[in-house]
Amino acid sequence: MNRRFAALLLSTLAIWCASAGAQPYPSKPVTVIVPFGPGGNADLAARSLAQTAQKYLGQPIVVQNRAGAGGIVGSQFVVNAPPDGYTLLLARIGSQAVAPVLDPATTYKWDSFTFISGLELDPYICVVSGKSPIRTLGQLVDAVRRNPGKMTYASTGFADATVVFPVKIFKNAGLKTSCATVSRFT
Repeated sequence: MNRRFAALLLSTLAIWCASAGAQPYPSKPVTVIVPFGPGGNADLAARSLAQTAQKYLGQPIVVQNRAGAGGIVGSQFVVNAPPDGYTLLLARIGSQAVAPVLDPATTYKWDSFTFISGLELDPYICVVSGKSPIRTLGQLVDAVRRNPGKMTYASTGFADATVVFPVKIFKNAGLKTSCATVSRFT
């Protein structure tokens, strides 16, 4: 992680929390909830932030993975935590914006959280086998059109940008997609 960015993030957090109360922030360990399992990009970003941040804050930054329901379990944990700045969420588009829209059982909305800062950029890429004749996104869309129900793709969950983006691309192309089986083009 870029040290300048980490310093800016920590300064923003310290100013925000200092204005919320008289006690210097942080006066105890800070917990960062990752609403996904260990080893993914959210987990790695949180651990990188924690390692850098605790050097500047003088308090431990504890990363906890609370996976489940595409990020909803960990996000709900943070919604229910005291709003004191000691339980933070490493948010993702899927769990914070997509899930509340697509899953009516989600008990929070995107604005149930206070945005502090951006931490990273995660590009989404589309790849095919090196042996495939497909070389462009347009060629991929054409191949799906010519082969309904025969092509599949992988994603990290049902309410994730890795699902929403392909579905949007294929809907824009006039192709049917099945939300019941979001990992399969029909």
